[in-house]
Amino acid sequence: MPDLLFELRTEELPAKDVRAAAGALEVALRDALTAAGLAPESTSAAWTPRRIALFATRVPLRSPDREERVKGPRVAAAFDAAGAPTKAAEGFARKVGVTAADLMRDGEFTWAAVRTPGRDAAAVIAETLPLLPSKAGWRKTMRWGVAQTFARPIRGVVAIFGSDIVGCEIAGLRSGRTTQGHRFLVPEPIELATADRTSYLGALRAAKVVADPGERRAAVLGVASAAWPGIAPREELIEEVVNLVEWPSAMLGGFATKYLELPPRLLVTVMEHHQRFFPCYDGAGALAPHFVAIRDREQDTAETSRRGFERVLVPRLHDAMFFLAEDRKTPFRDRLERLRTVTYHRKLGTLFDKAERLAATCASIAPSLGADPEQAAAAGRLAKCDLVTQLVGEFPELQGHVGSVYAALDGEAPAVAEALDWQYRHDFDGCAAPSPVALTLVLAENLDIVCQFGTKVGLPTGSTDPFGVRRAALALIDACERWAPSLRLTDALTAAGGDAAVFAFLDTRLRQRFRDRGVPPDHLDAIGAWNSVGEFRGKADDLAALALLPEFDALLQVAERCRNITKKSDAPQAAVREELLVEPAEIALFASWGPHRHLAAGGAVVGRAEVAAIVSTLAAPLQRFFEDVLVNADDAAVRTNRHALLREIDATILRFADLCKVVRKRA
Repeated sequence: MPDLLFELRTEELPAKDVRAAAGALEVALRDALTAAGLAPESTSAAWTPRRIALFATRVPLRSPDREERVKGPRVAAAFDAAGAPTKAAEGFARKVGVTAADLMRDGEFTWAAVRTPGRDAAAVIAETLPLLPSKAGWRKTMRWGVAQTFARPIRGVVAIFGSDIVGCEIAGLRSGRTTQGHRFLVPEPIELATADRTSYLGALRAAKVVADPGERRAAVLGVASAAWPGIAPREELIEEVVNLVEWPSAMLGGFATKYLELPPRLLVTVMEHHQRFFPCYDGAGALAPHFVAIRDREQDTAETSRRGFERVLVPRLHDAMFFLAEDRKTPFRDRLERLRTVTYHRKLGTLFDKAERLAATCASIAPSLGADPEQAAAAGRLAKCDLVTQLVGEFPELQGHVGSVYAALDGEAPAVAEALDWQYRHDFDGCAAPSPVALTLVLAENLDIVCQFGTKVGLPTGSTDPFGVRRAALALIDACERWAPSLRLTDALTAAGGDAAVFAFLDTRLRQRFRDRGVPPDHLDAIGAWNSVGEFRGKADDLAALALLPEFDALLQVAERCRNITKKSDAPQAAVREELLVEPAEIALFASWGPHRHLAAGGAVVGRAEVAAIVSTLAAPLQRFFEDVLVNADDAAVRTNRHALLREIDATILRFADLCKVVRKRA
């Protein structure tokens, strides 16, 4: 069985998206071949900045013949009394390609055995390949004078099955067996004899293109380590750089030590974010005045590149030092007044208004988080001051961090300075726990976004969310679950200006978070009102634990029986009067309920242990109660009293969860 090679040669592809696109194309190819009865033994993908190649090994030469039974008209409609086929039978037979005599009878209906012959793999592949580019899933696509859309213009198509070209057309280009090597080092065309993956990668390697991304990654790390031993770039930066080069080499560059006076994160941002350089660190872990640049060239041109890279980097560092010096001429707190001149949102006022809201919210929730209210309020008030600095104007990705640096230089409390650096974080994986003041500002920032946009601008609908309200809601829930599970979000939302619609918005996302973790939907439906994320999580855990107990079904029966009576009751609300309990079964039920009656009080905690205790003592008495006692007695006072007892039990269990919404596992 032959192999299949499909290559799209393009202009420079987006480095951050090419891996995902290649993976999506590989899946699309495998699924299409499998659906056509040509399931390959394996599939794989390779890519560079200017090509995506897909491989399918050992593809069958022909799809198998298929035979299926097609349901036809009823026997009574297909044949007359004499057994002759009717027009209905003849029409159905003609439609599926058989004769009426070939129709089979199977009970009430007729059936036809329809045989579909297999097809040559080459023909199927020729129809399949032109459909693949649209399955790449790029975040953005473009047109270039043809009907096809792709991330970048397609400049060549290779399609080989075994050793034969698969004839097809994509983006106005006919497929062939010709690819190209490195566009500068070996720009000559390469003729591919077969679809063999190893041969393809070898041919490109000889033409100065490392097409396998794993091999290219190893090459990037190898040349980088040779330039600066022990270098350890961030994984995201490595991934991006690997997808920017086809023939990696490295050079070591440097800059004046005076620039080390800049905040380290600023230096790293300039090198990584703006230039895709790898920062260098000394043995003590401090930044060194050097960087490693990965180039798409031969190693022997490194010296020429070094001068060019340094000429690009140094002016940015010089600008950063200038902006830092200019910013330091104005005390950080004095920038508060300038926030009055910057509109945050036309319906939400200025950045100064935003800062005042943050200060108020921080002061309100700080005691619940163990934070100093004055420091928390100061952090909220100063949070947006760095947005009117020149350094953030030049490097907007450093918002928050610049404020943290300036606040520390101005002698603000360390907790306040740290908080400013935390305020814009949304992904907390791998983060150490923030200080109480920092946590307060993180929560206040996300509360302000959700509450203010939710009440005055509008909660997001559909897939659009231009102000990041969903992201803020998820960050708020995540931070609470990690570090503030007992924070009463209901009170915090009120402090930040939220309303019932905002709480419902958060409630939906919290329930989806637990649904994604595998919590049964009926358990989530049973969890009613909640005040804190920890309370919600505790109820979900308690329900899961109770569901494992053998008496769980009895608990559901207790809840269901009480609810069935109380929901139909027209008796007035009343307290249970012991003197009106006359039947032995209701007296016994009241006696069993007695040790638990304190739970009916509003301040009592009703959790797993309390509910388990209730069911263990009430299941049998309730069974006897419903068997021996006429709940809806003719005497109105007795009837009201019995309803009151059941209401008391039902309301107590309901404070834990609405167990009537849990699906019973019936045998």
